[in-house]
Amino acid sequence: EGAIAALKSPNEATRYVAWTALVAMGEKAEPALKTVFEKDKNPRHRARAMWLLPRLRPATDPKNDSLTMALKDSNEDIRCVAVRAIRQLAKPIKVRKEDLGDTPQERLLKKIDGPISFEAELFIAGFVELLAGDKSAAVRRECLVALRNLKSPKKPELWAKLAMQHDGKDRWYLEALGIGAGNDWDACLEACMKTGNKFHQDIIWRSRSTKSPEYLAKTVAAPSISSNDAPRLLRAFDFLPASQAKDDALVQLAFGSSGDEQKVALVSAEALNRLKGFDVSKNEAQKAALNRVLDSLKGQPQFLTLVEKFNVTDRYPDLLALAQAKPDDQIGIDAIRVLLAKNQQQLLTMAVLPAVKKDRPDVAKGVIGLTTALSNSGDTRVVPLLLPLVKTPDYPAVVQDDKRPAEVRRAAIRGAALTQHGAQTLLKMAQAKSLDESFTPAISSALIATRFANVRDAAMKIYPPPAGKDSKPLPPLTELAKLKGNAGNGAKLFDAATTAKCNTCHVVNNQGKEVGPNLSEIGSKLSRQAMWESIIFPSAGISHNFESYVVETKSGTVANGLKISEDAESVTLRGADALARTFKKSDIEEIKKQEISLMPADLAKTLSIEEMSDLVEYLTTLKKK
Repeated sequence: EGAIAALKSPNEATRYVAWTALVAMGEKAEPALKTVFEKDKNPRHRARAMWLLPRLRPATDPKNDSLTMALKDSNEDIRCVAVRAIRQLAKPIKVRKEDLGDTPQERLLKKIDGPISFEAELFIAGFVELLAGDKSAAVRRECLVALRNLKSPKKPELWAKLAMQHDGKDRWYLEALGIGAGNDWDACLEACMKTGNKFHQDIIWRSRSTKSPEYLAKTVAAPSISSNDAPRLLRAFDFLPASQAKDDALVQLAFGSSGDEQKVALVSAEALNRLKGFDVSKNEAQKAALNRVLDSLKGQPQFLTLVEKFNVTDRYPDLLALAQAKPDDQIGIDAIRVLLAKNQQQLLTMAVLPAVKKDRPDVAKGVIGLTTALSNSGDTRVVPLLLPLVKTPDYPAVVQDDKRPAEVRRAAIRGAALTQHGAQTLLKMAQAKSLDESFTPAISSALIATRFANVRDAAMKIYPPPAGKDSKPLPPLTELAKLKGNAGNGAKLFDAATTAKCNTCHVVNNQGKEVGPNLSEIGSKLSRQAMWESIIFPSAGISHNFESYVVETKSGTVANGLKISEDAESVTLRGADALARTFKKSDIEEIKKQEISLMPADLAKTLSIEEMSDLVEYLTTLKKK
């Protein structure tokens, strides 16, 4: 009685002592445990007793009928525990069928086809067969889990019977179907098909059979599947291993008919994105289908992906137009990347070099946009395109006149300075004083800000850095932290495009660009002195995950920024301009972590002490809500 009472205890240690004692008693503990199982009103107590009972006798003992009793219990939780006990107790049963008695459990085992000496698989299969039609989805889920490693030839049939009862609402039942199928998806799914009955489409979505791509394509194309339901089904392809069957199914969806116009456009685009590129020019039907998809995706990232993947040469001018229209956006930079990857330097040259007439503002806008996009790319391959826009020793025929907008030349200077070859060429121009003096601010700013130390040091001898805003040394941080500022003016400075420019790298309440840390709650994280230090000495304490890296490619391209992703094949950096640039590891010569922050170190030279105090005051108001 003491052991039974202890088994009911909420204390795990006490229950363990009770468990050990009851197991040691063996068959002597059986009457008391059966009383708890049959009469106790607490289902937890009943489950604990049931969990112990089948362990007190051999599985084939005629008196060991606790599992059979539990499987018939009215409480679904008890039945679930019974199935789990069967999984744990399923060990090889060394007994001949003719030696079996007439208990319910033995009669069930006698019905199972198999050799005279049967194993654990038959033991599990027999009980699963008994429960396959259970009204409780929870019990059927347990049965599916029990099937996972089953080697019995009955497994596909039992799995199919359980699969037919999925109503499409129980996500855990669907996952149990996946667990139960295990490595036998081909046989299990085929068993479903052989029934000739309809089953829920989610089973196809979850399946991992070699025929899953074929069935999935048919399901997506079915009239009953709307354009709202199709994306979820299409994502299932992402979890299927690469195979010819998968490619065939995607081709069918990409270039076939799947319903109304909206659905066809969506399904085709999604399928094309998942296909490896191949030549569609020889198949007019496929080419027409691809062009329809591209027409529907103009101006979207998918458009670039498909043009690049399928080498759609007659769409390269569209990429050019995209770069001209959105030179400061990620999609415009990516358009330049694709054009350079496709060796379209001639197309870019023809678009950027022509002189701009005053009566063609549209051309001027396009040239300025393209020059800006080329500059923002930071790719060494754009240098030969940018330098002709500036008067250089290498391009003496190109002169600076009023037909070439100053904005174009300034953008070219900024872009050229981002690469080593471009920066060195600009330095030579500065040393030779071959540039118009009106561009001195642009070239001095670009060269002094360049990441190449030798160029920067040489440039600083030609263009000495400006003094601080008020030409006075700053007080110690301890004194600066005591200053009180105007938070309202600080908020204006934070957003100002010509002074602090904080929002070009930081986000506050969903406004701004995400390069540096989000400052929406910075007032709850840093003290005043720490804020002053971050502004004046940004490299003194760089936040975790905001360390700067420099990548140099084998072709000479150099880029720096925050490392936002890295896998076995590529590294992606986000620069101070908030644009992401991806580099293949096979193209990288060196990647090096920097000891300095991306944040400008000269804010104290552009802001007065009073303005910085206002900025700090504003930052202190940004607290956790």
